[in-house]
Amino acid sequence: MEPRLGLSVVDMKIAVISDHAVPSWSARQIILALEALGVSAVYVRPSELASVFGEDSFAVLQLPTLKPLEVDGAILRDIGTSLT
Repeated sequence: MEPRLGLSVVDMKIAVISDHAVPSWSARQIILALEALGVSAVYVRPSELASVFGEDSFAVLQLPTLKPLEVDGAILRDIGTSLT
């Protein structure tokens, strides 16, 4: 399958966000599918993320390091009640 609109998956990084300590079967299948397409996938729990808002900026940081979560996109899976 060819990418459309000139988009390339080379060097693309996608976060799969789920509220399980270990990736669920469905989250693992998403990660495997992304990797099969050549996309780098990272698994992250919502409790490991913090949002920081500034006057002209916004960042999502990974806890406990407070390093920016540098991804091109995210897939939310099995979030449940953790964000309510």
